[in-house]
Amino acid sequence: MSLDPRKRRKTILKEIEQIHSMRRGQFSQQYYEKTLADGTVKKQGPYYVLQRYEGQKKCSQRIPPQEAQKVREELGAYTQFRRLCDEFTRLTEEISSQGSSEESKKKDEFETSRYQETEALIKTVQDQYAQTGTWNMAQLEQSLKVALIKDGCNILEWLLNQKAQPGQDKALGINERCYTKRKKKVHSVLGSFEVERDYYHGPQGTCVPLDERLGLIDGYTPGLQRLMCRCGAMDSSYQEASMSLQVYGGIHVSGRQIQRVVSKVGPDIVSFSQHRDPQKTGAIPVMYISYDGTGVPMKSTETQGRKGKREEQAKTREVKLGCVFTQHVRDEEGYPLRDTQSTTYVASFNRAGEFGTLIRDEARLRGLGQAEQVVVLGDGAEWIWNVARVNFAGATQILDFYHGCEHLYDLSCILFTDAETIKSKAERRKKVMKENGTWIRQLNADFCTNHLGQKELQKSLDAPSGCACVFLQPFASKAFAQKSHV
Repeated sequence: MSLDPRKRRKTILKEIEQIHSMRRGQFSQQYYEKTLADGTVKKQGPYYVLQRYEGQKKCSQRIPPQEAQKVREELGAYTQFRRLCDEFTRLTEEISSQGSSEESKKKDEFETSRYQETEALIKTVQDQYAQTGTWNMAQLEQSLKVALIKDGCNILEWLLNQKAQPGQDKALGINERCYTKRKKKVHSVLGSFEVERDYYHGPQGTCVPLDERLGLIDGYTPGLQRLMCRCGAMDSSYQEASMSLQVYGGIHVSGRQIQRVVSKVGPDIVSFSQHRDPQKTGAIPVMYISYDGTGVPMKSTETQGRKGKREEQAKTREVKLGCVFTQHVRDEEGYPLRDTQSTTYVASFNRAGEFGTLIRDEARLRGLGQAEQVVVLGDGAEWIWNVARVNFAGATQILDFYHGCEHLYDLSCILFTDAETIKSKAERRKKVMKENGTWIRQLNADFCTNHLGQKELQKSLDAPSGCACVFLQPFASKAFAQKSHV
């Protein structure tokens, strides 16, 4: 296995420190021939010479024989020094190609410790099992979840801090300044950590490009924003939402922070839902539109000037909630099946007329023009059928079974006085509606104008099932509330 470049560089520096003397140049030995008087040739030497360049000039130096061995060793030391320098240069270039030495050091530390929590837990659990021979499953899964989340948070922190060089996020504008390495605490579904990013300030205001790219709102990541908004919408209070996040996800966010994020994300959701492109879809066999209203508790400042049911200041305001969904198939018994994940919702505190426009726009975006049949589901309230008449002309209007039974019972109470008779008549008609898949007999506008007498109404409850049909007329709530008309 190859040695780590940084460790090898340290070893090279230590080896260089061990070189105490060296010389540069080329070392040679020379011999001279001398012709004697008798004509013989005598070889003289060796003579030792050290040659090297000093600038552009070549210099030679005679070396005494007794120093020759030392010079050879010093020349060898210089050769070793050059080899170590070349290796040090190569290793430094290799490290530079992978990033700065500081970043490489952080990378090594990260790779060594990125699963530190999980590995430590595994070792602890294995030791406990060796001692006890059993598992504490509840403790094991909770501890493993916490360890994995901590390691995941460390990984996320490291990844987000791998960014461009300071000041390179965007080009500077006129009179704009860049403040580098500004720290920001980020809150995610895996935990909290810090990132370093560039902060720009100029005449046009402030800009933090990394925050914008990550989609941060008050330091919260998109994933955590989604959970906060869902809990804020589903729970009865923001404090309950905070507890839900802590119990189900181990995420600690205060109710006040959830409220702030919901207040900032909400307008964007409304804008998107109202201005998004229409859904591209083929023919829709049946499109269903359903909506209703209910009172929600409000602060007194929100109900100022609004009368309640008992002539006192209202404590609630009516919120209207509507949904649109489609149906393409039926089950084995012929009952319609809602298309999976086809439901979208709209909600508003506006009056019925404005809400009608809102639910109609949602249906249009969902493909109202491609629907072969449009069905409006309601509880019988007059405003529901009025909205349907104005915004969904020609739609089939269906009273839901639960409220149909409610109205049927109210009608029985008007027509009969004996408790047993009221119950038996209502139950009989309820059974007919359920078995035949039909609702209440269509009592038309004559009922509202008191053209039918009590005997005719009693007969209507005893009418055969074939007379029952879809409940189309908006008479229920108004008629049953005015018992004097019967």
